[in-house]
Amino acid sequence: MATDAKKITKGSHDAWNSHDVNRVLEFYTDDCVHEDVPYGIVSHGKKELTTFLNSSFVDFPDIKWELKSLFGAGDWVGKEWVMSGTHAHSRTPGVPQLPARHFRYAVLRFTSSIMVKLAMNQRITTW
Repeated sequence: MATDAKKITKGSHDAWNSHDVNRVLEFYTDDCVHEDVPYGIVSHGKKELTTFLNSSFVDFPDIKWELKSLFGAGDWVGKEWVMSGTHAHSRTPGVPQLPARHFRYAVLRFTSSIMVKLAMNQRITTW
């Protein structure tokens, strides 16, 4: 299962880079939990995740994620990734509203743990 979970995670990662919310949501279960620890946001289900995605793509219109490493064991996947993009707006609900900086972030490094269920992401926690 680890190989399938890694393949699903890679596909999800590519979907995020497309900025296509519907494409991203195809990789999540209806009861998904997406926890963004740095922002302090937990999205429960696809409706809340849709709000988070739409806001993220507005706040950082040129955001990109580069996958650095990926490993899996059973239904769990871990990944290390780097985010870059321009902070153009601050509209993400639940996030302290920082003034938009309008400059490109070179590198912000993160790690995520992902639980895959029924060939879809069920729970993601990002640090």
